[in-house]
Order: sequence, then structure tokens, then C-alpha cells
Amino acid sequence: MAHFLNGEEIAALVSAATYLPKQIEPDSVHLTARQVFRPTSGGSVDFGGSEYSEPGREAIPAAKLSPEDKYGWWDLKQGTYLLELNESVSLPEDAIGLLLPSPRITRNGASHAVQLLVGEIERIIVPLLVPSVGIRIKQNARVSQLLVLWS
Repeated sequence: MAHFLNGEEIAALVSAATYLPKQIEPDSVHLTARQVFRPTSGGSVDFGGSEYSEPGREAIPAAKLSPEDKYGWWDLKQGTYLLELNESVSLPEDAIGLLLPSPRITRNGASHAVQLLVGEIERIIVPLLVPSVGIRIKQNARVSQLLVLWS
């Protein structure tokens, strides 16, 4: 019978976490913001994958509010961005990961695509949609939640 793993069990499948004690929830693990990119050109998608190409993109620098700050902020205007997460995930073949936007992101009017994850995912990048009022995201902010269904 399939069941959802608890946060501690999911944490065992996550690598490169920012600070796991703050990322583990009873039913999920928060994943954190590593980098935000601005798309600069479109990619290509075909049926077989031989003509697939990723879009062009440029990294948006995070700005520190004061010199002593350890981490900077991305001050994002309305639009679509690519959000790279710090963590990588290693799921057994009988498990499926469900990556959801954090409630903190959605309560600010922003969102990212829900993704199904399978196998080994070294680099997680999701499209981030920012509302007309914009959003500020700090480096290493908890932006996504990972749930895992195990059969």
C-alpha cells in the first residue's frame, strides 16, 4: 500500500540541505533557494528529445542590504524566472517526489510549478511566477516543500 513518508524519512533522501533541523516538517522537507535566473532566450522541446535545448538564462545577483549581511536578497519584479534549489534528491525507484511551492511563497502571490520527481535529481530548477507587486526572496529561503509517496 502506498503511503507518504514523514519528514525525517524524506530528509534521508535529501543532500546539500541548508540547515536540515529547520527544514524538516512532520510530513515534508523544505527546499531552499540557491539562485534565481532571468530567461534570456527560449529553449526547444520536441517529441524524441534529440532537438531539446534549454533556454538561455542569466543569473540575477543577490544584493546584501548591509555589508555585514551573510546573505543577499533577490528583488524580483513581475514576470517568470527560473529558481534553482540548493538541495539534490535521491529517490528509490518505488518512490515519487512531489515538489510544491512553499505556503510562504504562495501567500506572497508568487508560485512555482508543481513537479513530480523520480530517481536522482542533482539540480532542481523550477519556473517561478512573480505577481505584479513583485517579491523579495533571500538566499537560502525556504521556497519549496518536498513530499514523497512510497509504494
